[in-house]
Amino acid sequence: MTFEKMMEKGIENGFGKHATAHDVVQGLHMTGKVVIITSGDTGIGFQTSLALAQIGAVIVITSRNSERAENAAESIRQAVPGSTISVVSYLELTRFEMVRAAAQQLATLERIDVLLCNSGGAKWPGNLMTSDGFETTMQVNALSHILLIELLLPKLRSSNGKVIFTSSGACHFAGPWSGLDDNCVQTENIVNYAANGVPGGDKKSPVHGWFQNSYGLSKHVQTVYVEALSKNEPLISAYAVHPGVVDTDAISQFSSETICSWTGGEAAVSAAHGASSGAFLAATDPSKLFNGRFYFLGTPVPSLLDNMTSTNGLAWASMYTSSVYSALVKLVTK
Repeated sequence: MTFEKMMEKGIENGFGKHATAHDVVQGLHMTGKVVIITSGDTGIGFQTSLALAQIGAVIVITSRNSERAENAAESIRQAVPGSTISVVSYLELTRFEMVRAAAQQLATLERIDVLLCNSGGAKWPGNLMTSDGFETTMQVNALSHILLIELLLPKLRSSNGKVIFTSSGACHFAGPWSGLDDNCVQTENIVNYAANGVPGGDKKSPVHGWFQNSYGLSKHVQTVYVEALSKNEPLISAYAVHPGVVDTDAISQFSSETICSWTGGEAAVSAAHGASSGAFLAATDPSKLFNGRFYFLGTPVPSLLDNMTSTNGLAWASMYTSSVYSALVKLVTK
């Protein structure tokens, strides 16, 4: 089953796949709300920044490219006169020291209402390690964002803030996408592959035709962390989203045949469409949302964690999410 068909199977309401971020926030208001968006200067992140600025949010963009970030901020100011856009000029997610430096700067904000963990990638071989000693895809997509969240928890608590991960339906293919067996989702194996790399990381994956890495596993980790955070932090709400298969730089490496195999023959959607779920979650009152869930097109859909819970039961799921959460936090804060 394709990514999109798997996701659409769970949809009973919400909005259609042709809705843009601008469309879904109409009638909603975020005046004075402070929203941090990692990689808010390009692709899905830029379109989310623009849509939320249009309804009054104070946008804080983080980026690894200061010039691009400043240009993006100026573009939003031109499009939305009177909007407040600022830039944390350098957030390099392959280096924990840079995450800590950015967090120290972000902690000076008066409040943080939304932390949208949008930055990510899938292009690195699974045996490429960062200077911190972690597999690059896992660190960029999951571990560095988790570190950022943990460092900003006091500010998020004081604002009853939201955490939103731009995740992926690839969470359902954690093993096959990563060139691993299904046991890769066990806590000890998540830690092992994060710390030691993915075996065969210099080989091509049959799922996506690029180097095997922890992309699918990292997206599963995001959904598990979100579920645990929603339970452990009563003053914070947390969500993960599948944006769809989006026409951004992240998929430029893949052939049209591969993309069509994910979408059931349809073209990838624009970044403005891919930003719709994240913008909707950021702007919507938490009382109208399901805390800890995985969203697509404005409604909760099953994640791999949900499927695992159906098989193993709620008691098992509680122990599993707690175990993974504790292991992840220990990895990034040791």
